[in-house]
Amino acid sequence: MRSPHAVDGHRRVLRLPGARRAVIASCLCRLTYGAFGLAVIYLVEQASGSFAVAGVSIAAYSVASLSAPLKTRLIDGHGRRYGVAVFGAAYAAALALLVVFDLLGAHNAGVFVVLSGAAGLAAPPIGPVMRSRWAALTTDDAGRQQAYALDVAGEDAMFAAGPLVVAAAVAANGAVLAVLVSASLMIAGVVTMTTLPHTRPLPAPPEGPAQPAQLLRPLRQPAVIALVVIVALVSAGTGVVDAATAARALGDHHPAPPVVSWPPWRRAASPEALAGAGSVIADRSGFSSPSVPSSSPAPWPPALASLASACSAPCCS
Repeated sequence: MRSPHAVDGHRRVLRLPGARRAVIASCLCRLTYGAFGLAVIYLVEQASGSFAVAGVSIAAYSVASLSAPLKTRLIDGHGRRYGVAVFGAAYAAALALLVVFDLLGAHNAGVFVVLSGAAGLAAPPIGPVMRSRWAALTTDDAGRQQAYALDVAGEDAMFAAGPLVVAAAVAANGAVLAVLVSASLMIAGVVTMTTLPHTRPLPAPPEGPAQPAQLLRPLRQPAVIALVVIVALVSAGTGVVDAATAARALGDHHPAPPVVSWPPWRRAASPEALAGAGSVIADRSGFSSPSVPSSSPAPWPPALASLASACSAPCCS
């Protein structure tokens, strides 16, 4: 349970100029990221008739998303508003094209893989953008850490809610609606973020704005390379789970007793939502935010998060 100190800290963060709108903007953008995987898997499988193509499409998105550090440096050099607007518009356009090709009856797997990769390449790096904003809004380390903790909790909550949004959209009008909702969320988030009030400028880096030749400089550090490899492996694993869960949910959709007879979209969304919910609970309990004091750190949050992930197997069986 969060201590009163942490709750008061979050309230102070939300009272900062433009903080509430910034949280709303970031949540809208992150909600589309939480919804992207399942929505595109259903759309691509529907268009191509193959979960293998859907899985490769998600893999292309994940690999392309590793460009986030480069996009962040480009945004640092050209300004948050301009960078987020350009990347957000390109991301929404890639999703819109996925829908267009599906409606046109395209069956070329390469089209969907390329467009999914383009979406990953264009996805705005919301995390670094928000951390930069929090650093500009806060005036001390304690306030900054509280802002970061609130930001992480919001991110986890949106990744938990994303699959449920897809489930509702697919139930209402199919995978096309799910992808269009995802694109619309990004547009709404980008518009909100680009109309936020200006913040005080952060100190310029000693070497000045990043030049094209400097964009890959972080990859010269072994620690950064190791981090990229770890993220790539984790992304690959979660991508496999996304595709396999959706395939199992659809493949096993057969008559069963009412207590276990869930529609495919609900069965596919449940494990992702459970895993995200476990992460949110861990955040809310203070486990994942060591810099924010907690009244009594307990070992159950990480165990509950693990239990949520483990529950994904029964949900799909």
